[in-house]
Amino acid sequence: MTAIVFDVDDTLYDQMAPFQQAYAKNFASLSVDLTELYCARQKYSDAAFYYSQRGLMTQEAMQIYRMQAAFFSLGIEISDEVAWQFQMDYEQAQQEITLSPTIIKVLDYCQEQAIPMGIITNGPANHQQKKIDQLELERWIPREKQIISGAVGLKKPDKAIFDLAKKQMKLSGKKAYYVGDSFENDVLGAKNAGWETIWLNRRQHSFSSQTQLVDWLAKDEANLLAILQAIVA
Repeated sequence: MTAIVFDVDDTLYDQMAPFQQAYAKNFASLSVDLTELYCARQKYSDAAFYYSQRGLMTQEAMQIYRMQAAFFSLGIEISDEVAWQFQMDYEQAQQEITLSPTIIKVLDYCQEQAIPMGIITNGPANHQQKKIDQLELERWIPREKQIISGAVGLKKPDKAIFDLAKKQMKLSGKKAYYVGDSFENDVLGAKNAGWETIWLNRRQHSFSSQTQLVDWLAKDEANLLAILQAIVA
């Protein structure tokens, strides 16, 4: 039997939407490539998350740093206060996130086919749980099959969090697929744990030398649905 486990951010919903709302409120006068800024922020966020998880950087410091570093990589300096205001507006916008019609079709299809589903997501427990609740993901995925790194003290790409998921979600004997947007955290992490991988490459990131580790490559949400239908067929 097949099981499908999903990442949350930029997988089950598009993070660019709340990011764009917060950007428009704080940086409307600037002229930058929004996708480039977003991708830079994600890169610095992943790096800072390591220190935040180990108590070497506060959550607030991490959130300020990743935005400042992203702008600095584009040759622009912003103050702590401006970076923090962006974060506040970004979190506010995240309270309005919704699943796209296509992702609803993805989840409905898996449910109709009686495919076991789960979630593994990196981030602070309360923050990620709010997003999961806002997206009403418990309609498809019960709470006991939702794993948040901040709640379990493990994070992707650590093999241990995938091993924990397999045990907690009772996936032993099932062919487990992990669906995520991050090549480093999701694809490499899942493959190292012996999972099959589906890379949802929303931002059309350039391919690395290790792309052969991707079992399925989805260029967008519609492509993801088609892949899942092909896997199940």
